[in-house]
Amino acid sequence: MKKILLLLVFLLGLTSCDLNNDEEHVIGIVKSEFIKDLKQKGLTPFMTGGGLGKNFEIAVGFECFQKVNISDARKLGVGCALAMLKKYNTNKKFREKTPYYPLNIRDIVILIGFRNEDGKSMKSGYVANMGVSRNKIYYTYCDEKTEKLIKFHEESFEEALRIVEAEKASNKNSL
Repeated sequence: MKKILLLLVFLLGLTSCDLNNDEEHVIGIVKSEFIKDLKQKGLTPFMTGGGLGKNFEIAVGFECFQKVNISDARKLGVGCALAMLKKYNTNKKFREKTPYYPLNIRDIVILIGFRNEDGKSMKSGYVANMGVSRNKIYYTYCDEKTEKLIKFHEESFEEALRIVEAEKASNKNSL
């Protein structure tokens, strides 16, 4: 009888834990869908994380095996951020089961490391890493002598979005 009672308490405990983790579960499912989408676009996931509550954020990191300049990195970062926001904000379960709707740019962290074939950071005039974090986008290069990453540019997400949209409009008009 004691064993059955202990089993029942254990199972009830599992059920209540599952209910308390409903937010985390929904966030994780949507994050997995987002990562799958970006894998299909050639990005390799290497990190996920985040936090709930007062310091809420959703973090993902990818590797990209392409040489990019700041303009290409900006387009990729802005595109990933907008896709992530759309993925979460259009998800019915995220809207219903979490207090974090609507997700905004301050709630996400996206890191993209640009690597060569050896898996090392890009050098010689290319962006090595870019990150979207707390409404900012930053870009680094890899110093060839020290192999340290050095931030060379930072801009607000809104500024980066305006630049990307202006470039799209310019390219559209030149066709």
